[in-house]
Amino acid sequence: MRRPSSRQRRFVILLLAVLTFGIAYYGGNKYTEGEPPQISGVIIRPPMPVPGFELLDRQGEPFTQEQLEGHWSLLLLEPNPLPAPPAILNLVQIHNRLAATPDLQRQIRFIHLPRQDAAAGRGKAYGLGTGWFILSGEHEALARTFDKFGVDKIDGSHTLFLIDPDASIHALFTNGLDAATIANDIVSLITHQRR
Repeated sequence: MRRPSSRQRRFVILLLAVLTFGIAYYGGNKYTEGEPPQISGVIIRPPMPVPGFELLDRQGEPFTQEQLEGHWSLLLLEPNPLPAPPAILNLVQIHNRLAATPDLQRQIRFIHLPRQDAAAGRGKAYGLGTGWFILSGEHEALARTFDKFGVDKIDGSHTLFLIDPDASIHALFTNGLDAATIANDIVSLITHQRR
């Protein structure tokens, strides 16, 4: 039996080195993709299914958690819409910050739920576009919804929930964060999720 030449031995060593590198690279990337990005908001791991609710849109048509499926949503729950400056302004600023990534901006639905009765909510037709929803409901339905999401009406702070296409809460942001930070966090989370 003939002994392999030095050229053949170098080829085998090179092939083994490339295979080792490939396996290590794949394993390393697989591990890091599972790790969520660092954000200023709170990442929910594992994502938590959106609690059931029955509310109304601006036209008085039913709007439930099933309508959150199939796309990303940013849900704003505002416990005390008056007399403080409306939190909808924060939602508009986040929308505008996402203009740097217009494809992503178009994929997100922006949903505002102020804690007020259905008649007051239907009167607010903000005219912000097709990706915007202003929800309302009867007093009891609103109270149940805010309780299910864990948003307290006493301190008056609003909360933003990033909801993934499976209608699960992916992250939340409190009113202590500015619009630019929240927009950057949303881009990081959605980009990471697409991998």
